[in-house]
Amino acid sequence: MDNSRAVDMALPDAGRYFVALDLPRSAVDSLGAAQEGLRESLTDGARVKWVRPENLHLTLKFLGDHIAREAAEAVIEALRGAAAGLSAFEVEVVGLGAFPSSRKARVLWVGVSDPEGRLAELHRAVEDALNPLGFDSSDFHAHITLGRVRDRKARPDLTGLLDPMSEKRFGGIVVRGVTLYRSTLTPQGPQYEDIAECTLR
Repeated sequence: MDNSRAVDMALPDAGRYFVALDLPRSAVDSLGAAQEGLRESLTDGARVKWVRPENLHLTLKFLGDHIAREAAEAVIEALRGAAAGLSAFEVEVVGLGAFPSSRKARVLWVGVSDPEGRLAELHRAVEDALNPLGFDSSDFHAHITLGRVRDRKARPDLTGLLDPMSEKRFGGIVVRGVTLYRSTLTPQGPQYEDIAECTLR
């Protein structure tokens, strides 16, 4: 059974692609409210470039900036095979934090609780499927990026703001599939197009 949905569009000769999980509207709304709360609480002058709520997602793997059309088509077939071997599951969005740390914040994120290891299993399946295509394995720290500090030299100490929210819950996500996205960088920020969605069995 074909478990994928491919968008009917001509792929460019080369593009910027990543594999991610979509978020339900309830999670997007909750995280958008969290972004607004953080924006209002930043009183130390930190300038943050916030991810637009409609662009929020959970990245499983970034593939690269110049992926050829033929490679993107092969990725879709590989993702279809990886998804077919796994069943749907649920994870919970919980806890605010920052990379590399809340004391020297560079990227603001919300975490994902995966107590049964199902999300980690899905990530491994994606890696195993894409390794033969020449994509190297990468570390995986499940999170959803909310914003990035604009000034690369300024890494504000947000310990007092983020640590009290390290256990805050933002709802559950039922993972039913993985999506291949194409990202186009524009002066207004990145624009994402879902190229193919491969559903879990």
